Amino acid sequence: MDMSSTGIDISIIIPVYNGKNKISKALNSVLKQNFSGHKIEVIMVDDGSKDGSFDYLESIKKAYETREIMLVALKKKNEGVALTRNYGLKKANGKYIMFLDQDDWIEDKCLETLWIQAEKTNADLIIGGVNMVDDDGRIIETWNLDPAKEWNKYRITAPWGRLFRKTIYVFLILKLVRIYILICFFLVMQKK
Repeated sequence: MDMSSTGIDISIIIPVYNGKNKISKALNSVLKQNFSGHKIEVIMVDDGSKDGSFDYLESIKKAYETREIMLVALKKKNEGVALTRNYGLKKANGKYIMFLDQDDWIEDKCLETLWIQAEKTNADLIIGGVNMVDDDGRIIETWNLDPAKEWNKYRITAPWGRLFRKTIYVFLILKLVRIYILICFFLVMQKK
């Protein structure tokens, strides 16, 4: 689907596995974003949960379907978080993509701040900071990409905490998959 025709600015993909009792904070953090004039699509992908997560996602979707934030609940067989994110990516219609785990949340102005930066700089990727917290919500570690710290340019973290331009992300994924297939082919051929 052509992203410009959907009018969706950001698609947030949330993989869910047995997360019925964990996902509320993540969803609430997205629902309370004050990002007026922009459309947000939240794609919640149930990865074969056995705790009723999908039914819970459906009920949340129905409760908020009149809001400016569009909620989508999808279900697939259990294949793990990476394939679940990719499944959500295939369904996403936003200009930008954000990944959010079921037990994470975003700060109040997160989407607006990252969006403004992406649009102002025409960036394909904006990396935000991340607070690691304990079970009581106390911050135990903060990750920021401070250019003054040499080691930060080598930091590789999870896909969350970032805003990706969808076109570049899809392009990179497709390229990497092709490269992986070629490497596997050559390895198999070498063994013969």
